[in-house]
Amino acid sequence: MKNRLAIMTLLSCGMFANATVTMAQGTDIQTTYSIIKGACGQGTDQTIKVSQGRVVGPGFDCQISSPTSAGTGLEAYLASCTVNGSDQKDMLIFDLGNNPDHFSVAVPGVENWIDMYPCTKVPGLD
Repeated sequence: MKNRLAIMTLLSCGMFANATVTMAQGTDIQTTYSIIKGACGQGTDQTIKVSQGRVVGPGFDCQISSPTSAGTGLEAYLASCTVNGSDQKDMLIFDLGNNPDHFSVAVPGVENWIDMYPCTKVPGLD
């Protein structure tokens, strides 16, 4: 539940507004994540950056807005993405509650879930 709240406020204020990713206690979770456990600092082709209203990773760049319910431990956001040079508009989904040491993200136009291991301390993750 704590992890679900971590991204719940990400762009809850309308389409492509500047929102800050925070937990209910105000803890900022905007940071860089490695797609491979222990690979932080090994290049931008191995990282995902979560910032205000934007999620950028290897081969994709998404502007997100309008959070919706997606199931236990999941948060979904309307996303406008560029994926490997192609425009994609669909739901971007975060898995925030099913792994003790990382989050995962499903990006429109990307076939599989992508793991996100934090490169800096994120509240609620080991």
